[in-house]
Amino acid sequence: IELSKDEGIITITNPDSVSILDIQKRKIINTFKKPFVEASITDAAISNDSRKIAIAVNSDNNIDSIYVLEKSLDWDVVTNYTLTDTTLNYSYFNIDWSVDDKFIITTSRYKTSRFLELWDYATKKKIFKIFNPHNVNISDISVSPIENLIVTIDLNSNIKVWELTNNLDIYNFEEKYNFLTNSFLNNSIVWSPDASRFAVGTTGKPIDKLLAVYAVKTYPETEDISDSVFSIV
Repeated sequence: IELSKDEGIITITNPDSVSILDIQKRKIINTFKKPFVEASITDAAISNDSRKIAIAVNSDNNIDSIYVLEKSLDWDVVTNYTLTDTTLNYSYFNIDWSVDDKFIITTSRYKTSRFLELWDYATKKKIFKIFNPHNVNISDISVSPIENLIVTIDLNSNIKVWELTNNLDIYNFEEKYNFLTNSFLNNSIVWSPDASRFAVGTTGKPIDKLLAVYAVKTYPETEDISDSVFSIV
């Protein structure tokens, strides 16, 4: 579930569909169905301008795609775009938008290989990827709402913070931090609105449920990350 930045819609994502709930009308006004029977919708993300929804799909054996819904005057009518890389049978699992909505960041898998990828939304093309950004599968990604900092977390509770850099139109994911969080299983990441910290939802130990919060000193200060862990009853 995700709330748009303009607080106009909520998206409800499940393996079969993504539903768009209009908050003012208090009803579902549109639904994106999975593209084919074998497919499963794995993630969805609303753009920062609240006009687009990017959707990740996994079907294991097919060449999967990224799907984008862009609203017209309202969400009752949308334009559908498909972003595809046919070089491998990629399956997509996590998705988010860059701060300026020019790029879509995804994670994908092909057999035992894992990728962190950058798509140019204007050209609808994948322009960059890194091979095996983590040693195991990534469970979530989240882009900072202010800077192009990207947090990824894997099934072994390892967190990485990346910066999306651009040198003469050559893009890269530069790894800035790599550390182990204070719990055993991590499910999701969310940034604070001012981008000063991000929270990692965890299951923790069998008798505890933990929420880890990491503070980030942003540019131009000397960067650092500190953490604290809260027990949720």
